[in-house]
Amino acid sequence: MTLKNQLPRTVLNVSFLLLVLISLFFNPVSVLAGGNSEAALPNFSDFSQIVQNGEADVLRGVYVADTFALPVIQQPSGNPGYVSNYEGQLTQFSMASQFGNLGLLAHNHLAGKSFSQLAVGQEVRLIYGNGRVEYFVITEILQYQALQPTSLQSAFRDR
Repeated sequence: MTLKNQLPRTVLNVSFLLLVLISLFFNPVSVLAGGNSEAALPNFSDFSQIVQNGEADVLRGVYVADTFALPVIQQPSGNPGYVSNYEGQLTQFSMASQFGNLGLLAHNHLAGKSFSQLAVGQEVRLIYGNGRVEYFVITEILQYQALQPTSLQSAFRDR
């Protein structure tokens, strides 16, 4: 396998590592997975249309069948510690993008509680502003706990 073919897999692994890492970083307590019976999950086509805004390179939504469909917002410029305080919204981590990775942030008592429902083998669809979709399959799930949860420079413990 060439380096070019390994790159997307490496980016996926790093991305989901960041996703789990950051969800635990802001509140290190365990989260139990639970279904959301309040609202039915939209089908992929409808969700994709809802989140599109015409911006080709801007991540606008994450869809995991039978699990969640969440819109994504961007961090305000110069504020890498910002995480959305809305229940059904993820935040794209700008610092990860600087290194060619994709990081998604959410408080684990809000939209981040959906992360605990992810499982190896599930397909994750990323929807961009122009309707482009990237498909990934979860190959590994790593969990870390921040030793200093209020510090942006905390060390982490492998859970």
